[in-house]
Amino acid sequence: MSAKYFWTGLVWVAAVLTARGQITIQEDYPIDQMVARYVSYNRAHPFVAGWRIQVSASTERYKVQADYERFTSLFPGIPAEWSHENPFYKLRAGAYQTKLEALAAVQPVKAYFKMAFPAYDRHIPVSEILRTSE
Repeated sequence: MSAKYFWTGLVWVAAVLTARGQITIQEDYPIDQMVARYVSYNRAHPFVAGWRIQVSASTERYKVQADYERFTSLFPGIPAEWSHENPFYKLRAGAYQTKLEALAAVQPVKAYFKMAFPAYDRHIPVSEILRTSE
C-alpha cells in the first residue's frame, strides 16, 4: 500500500469518526481537584517574578521622563513605564521570564542608554510576560 492511500484512508476514517459523535474525556477525581487548585491559585496570584530592563534612574523626574520619550521612540516594540520609588524615578522596560532573555534584550538598548541593565522584579503581571514572549 502506498503512503498516499494510507494517509487518504486515515483522513477519511478520522472524518467519519468525527462526524459520528463526540469524544468524551473523563478525568479521575484527583486530577480534577489538582486542576481546580491550579486554576484557583493562578487567579489569586496573577503576578510572577521575572526580569525587566532598567533603562535609567534619577532623583529628577524630568530626566526619566525625557529618557522615556527617547526610549519609546527608539524601541516602540518594547513596552516601558517609569515609576517613583522614593527617592528615585526609574524607567523600566520589557518583561522577561529569565535573566538570559533580559540579557539578550538589553544589548541593543545599551547602545543608546549606557547604564541599562537587567533588573529583577518580583511583581510582573503574567499578561506582560506572555505578551513579551509572543
